[in-house]
Amino acid sequence: MSVILLSGMDILEDEKSRDVYETLQNVYGEILDETKLPKLQFESDIHENYSTFVETLVEQYAAESYGDVLFGRQVAMYLHRSVEASVRLATWNALSNGRALELLPPVDKCFTRAEGFLEPIEDDERILEAYVKSWVSGALDKAANRSSVTFSLVLQHLSSFIFGNIAGDMLSLRNKLAKSLLRDYS
Repeated sequence: MSVILLSGMDILEDEKSRDVYETLQNVYGEILDETKLPKLQFESDIHENYSTFVETLVEQYAAESYGDVLFGRQVAMYLHRSVEASVRLATWNALSNGRALELLPPVDKCFTRAEGFLEPIEDDERILEAYVKSWVSGALDKAANRSSVTFSLVLQHLSSFIFGNIAGDMLSLRNKLAKSLLRDYS
């Protein structure tokens, strides 16, 4: 479904096509919610450079969509916890670098349930560090004001990681992230 958007915004400009696209997104979301897929392996199952495709999609979203909800829902899907970490990280970095974190819709407007974005708690060091970097750089300020899914993700995952019970090998990461946030706060 994402490939369709790379050909341009034409499909989202026609009302019938837009309705069909939204219906397809909703069906896909229901399938994701019901089957509880362990991982969507885009890089291993589709193409090893899938992250490059996602970066291009995000660039187009940031440049052309003006925050279109259907396009945003499609991009947000790549931040879903069922998506492999490398693709989630590429999506996050592309959104952050393109200053588009605030353009994504709120989590309740995405086509899967909120739990799919918020659970289980993020444990990938690179993603957690990217979240903190976005937070301390101020890149999430507008996202917070707009209740974007990106702000919900960061708030949930960082607070749970920092204040939750963490295993010994992740303790140093928790301390590092907490220090970065505290340094920014002070």
